[in-house]
Amino acid sequence: MENDSIADCYLTSLLGPVDKIRRYRSTALAIEGLASGETMAATPRAELEAGIASHPEASLAVHEPALVGFARGKWTVGVGLNFQHKDLAYAVDDAIAAALANGRIAAIFKNWGVTFGPPTR
Repeated sequence: MENDSIADCYLTSLLGPVDKIRRYRSTALAIEGLASGETMAATPRAELEAGIASHPEASLAVHEPALVGFARGKWTVGVGLNFQHKDLAYAVDDAIAAALANGRIAAIFKNWGVTFGPPTR
Protein backbone atom coordinates (compact mmCIF):
# COMPACT_ATOMS: atom_id res chain seq x y z
CA MET A 1 0.00 0.00 0.00
CA GLU A 2 0.92 3.62 -0.23
CA ASN A 3 3.15 4.69 2.66
CA ASP A 4 1.60 6.82 5.43
CA SER A 5 -1.99 6.27 4.30
CA ILE A 6 -5.07 5.29 6.30
CA ALA A 7 -4.74 1.78 4.85
CA ASP A 8 -1.12 1.66 6.01
CA CYS A 9 -2.14 2.59 9.55
CA TYR A 10 -5.04 0.11 9.53
CA LEU A 11 -3.05 -2.86 8.21
CA THR A 12 -0.12 -2.14 10.49
CA SER A 13 -2.40 -2.27 13.53
CA LEU A 14 -4.33 -5.27 12.19
CA LEU A 15 -1.46 -7.47 11.04
CA GLY A 16 1.00 -6.62 13.75
CA PRO A 17 4.49 -7.37 12.41
CA VAL A 18 5.25 -4.66 9.89
CA ASP A 19 7.67 -6.90 8.00
CA LYS A 20 4.60 -8.46 6.31
CA ILE A 21 3.59 -5.12 4.80
CA ARG A 22 5.20 -3.75 1.63
CA ARG A 23 5.04 0.02 1.43
CA TYR A 24 5.31 1.99 -1.79
CA ARG A 25 5.87 5.69 -2.44
CA SER A 26 2.59 5.91 -4.37
CA THR A 27 -0.53 3.90 -5.04
CA ALA A 28 0.53 3.61 -8.70
CA LEU A 29 3.71 1.80 -7.61
CA ALA A 30 1.66 -0.42 -5.28
CA ILE A 31 -0.53 -1.39 -8.25
CA GLU A 32 2.61 -2.25 -10.23
CA GLY A 33 3.69 -4.49 -7.34
CA LEU A 34 0.28 -6.13 -7.33
CA ALA A 35 0.30 -6.70 -11.10
CA SER A 36 3.78 -8.23 -10.98
CA GLY A 37 2.89 -10.57 -8.10
CA GLU A 38 5.25 -8.79 -5.70
CA THR A 39 2.38 -8.12 -3.30
CA MET A 40 -1.15 -9.45 -2.72
CA ALA A 41 -3.23 -6.34 -2.06
CA ALA A 42 -3.42 -2.64 -2.78
CA THR A 43 -5.69 0.24 -1.92
CA PRO A 44 -7.68 2.61 -2.30
CA ARG A 45 -10.49 1.12 -4.38
CA ALA A 46 -10.77 3.68 -7.21
CA GLU A 47 -7.03 3.64 -7.84
CA LEU A 48 -7.03 -0.15 -7.55
CA GLU A 49 -9.81 -0.45 -10.15
CA ALA A 50 -8.01 1.94 -12.51
CA GLY A 51 -4.79 -0.04 -12.03
CA ILE A 52 -6.58 -3.32 -12.75
CA ALA A 53 -8.00 -1.82 -15.95
CA SER A 54 -4.49 -0.85 -17.06
CA HIS A 55 -3.08 -4.34 -16.31
CA PRO A 56 -5.55 -6.78 -17.93
CA GLU A 57 -2.78 -9.36 -18.39
CA ALA A 58 -2.46 -9.76 -14.61
CA SER A 59 -6.07 -11.05 -14.18
CA LEU A 60 -6.55 -9.01 -11.02
CA ALA A 61 -9.87 -8.47 -9.21
CA VAL A 62 -11.24 -6.32 -6.41
CA HIS A 63 -11.99 -7.96 -3.09
CA GLU A 64 -13.58 -5.89 -0.35
CA PRO A 65 -12.99 -7.46 3.07
CA ALA A 66 -14.88 -6.38 6.16
CA LEU A 67 -13.13 -3.57 8.01
CA VAL A 68 -12.60 -5.12 11.42
CA GLY A 69 -12.45 -2.55 14.18
CA PHE A 70 -14.04 0.29 12.19
CA ALA A 71 -17.46 1.61 13.21
CA ARG A 72 -18.25 2.18 9.52
CA GLY A 73 -17.23 0.19 6.48
CA LYS A 74 -18.00 2.81 3.84
CA TRP A 75 -17.74 6.59 3.65
CA THR A 76 -19.44 9.18 1.50
CA VAL A 77 -17.14 11.51 -0.37
CA GLY A 78 -18.19 15.13 -0.26
CA VAL A 79 -17.02 18.69 -0.49
CA GLY A 80 -16.74 21.27 2.24
CA LEU A 81 -16.69 25.02 2.07
CA ASN A 82 -16.47 27.71 4.71
CA PHE A 83 -19.93 28.85 5.81
CA GLN A 84 -19.01 32.40 4.80
CA HIS A 85 -19.05 31.35 1.14
CA LYS A 86 -22.66 30.22 0.73
CA ASP A 87 -22.88 31.46 -2.87
CA LEU A 88 -19.84 29.37 -3.79
CA ALA A 89 -21.30 26.35 -1.97
CA TYR A 90 -24.55 26.63 -3.94
CA ALA A 91 -22.62 27.02 -7.22
CA VAL A 92 -20.48 23.94 -6.49
CA ASP A 93 -23.57 21.93 -5.54
CA ASP A 94 -25.35 23.03 -8.74
CA ALA A 95 -22.31 22.10 -10.87
CA ILE A 96 -22.08 18.65 -9.28
CA ALA A 97 -25.84 18.10 -9.66
CA ALA A 98 -25.66 19.07 -13.35
CA ALA A 99 -22.66 16.79 -13.99
CA LEU A 100 -24.48 13.91 -12.30
CA ALA A 101 -27.69 14.56 -14.25
CA ASN A 102 -26.07 14.74 -17.68
CA GLY A 103 -23.76 11.76 -17.07
CA ARG A 104 -20.42 13.62 -17.12
CA ILE A 105 -19.30 12.24 -13.77
CA ALA A 106 -20.34 8.67 -14.66
CA ALA A 107 -18.43 9.03 -17.96
CA ILE A 108 -15.27 10.11 -16.12
CA PHE A 109 -15.48 7.05 -13.89
CA LYS A 110 -16.07 4.79 -16.91
CA ASN A 111 -13.14 6.35 -18.78
CA TRP A 112 -10.80 5.38 -15.93
CA GLY A 113 -12.31 1.91 -15.42
CA VAL A 114 -13.67 2.80 -11.99
CA THR A 115 -17.03 1.78 -10.53
CA PHE A 116 -19.42 4.71 -10.23
CA GLY A 117 -21.88 4.67 -7.35
CA PRO A 118 -24.28 7.59 -7.63
CA PRO A 119 -24.52 9.57 -4.41
CA THR A 120 -27.66 9.85 -2.36
CA ARG A 121 -28.75 13.48 -2.40
